[in-house]
Amino acid sequence: MITFMLKYKGLWDIVNRSMPMPVPMDAQEHLKWTQCDQKAQLQIITTLNSLPLNHVLNIKTAKEAWDLLRVCY
Repeated sequence: MITFMLKYKGLWDIVNRSMPMPVPMDAQEHLKWTQCDQKAQLQIITTLNSLPLNHVLNIKTAKEAWDLLRVCY
């Protein structure tokens, strides 16, 4: 279900890294990517119950959260 929501909101490419993080020298693109990544993290985190949520609270990217949840569940 969350995959569909991420795709609908245009965030799935961030999570699966088909849209990789741009180099920090391109400040505008890096900022845009970071904001999308944060939105994707929020979408993932807000769908979790407390137990799986504890696994992803200290992650840095939506991809890290997704990968960790895939391994755990």
